[in-house]
Amino acid sequence: MTDVPFKDGAFDLVVCVHVLEHVPDDRKAIREMVRVLKPGGMALLLVPIVLEQLTRENDPAVVTPEQRREAYWQEDHVRLYGGDFPQRLEEEGFDVTVDGWIRTLDQATLERYGLFPLEDVYVARRRRST
Repeated sequence: MTDVPFKDGAFDLVVCVHVLEHVPDDRKAIREMVRVLKPGGMALLLVPIVLEQLTRENDPAVVTPEQRREAYWQEDHVRLYGGDFPQRLEEEGFDVTVDGWIRTLDQATLERYGLFPLEDVYVARRRRST
């Protein structure tokens, strides 16, 4: 994610579902997505997020699998995101729209596809001038 082996502007679309929370330098990964997208290209992103908290920074003291499970919901996560996730994407070169369509699904569909009922899809478009 932080050193994608494709040329600049290679893709129209990047789909990144529950990946960034595993990447130590997520901002570098976000910049790589911007780099490999064509101007106006789109990334669809889903991340574990605590919307009640405006910001959510990872804690460098959280290192063991047990600590990570406690702090970040899963032992291989290095962070959770807060309500500032769209801003984080915008700071690295995206224009962001938050799509809440998952919230419209019934319980059976959510369970079938393993979706969290309050999960949003972050639709991030690469700025044409980036």
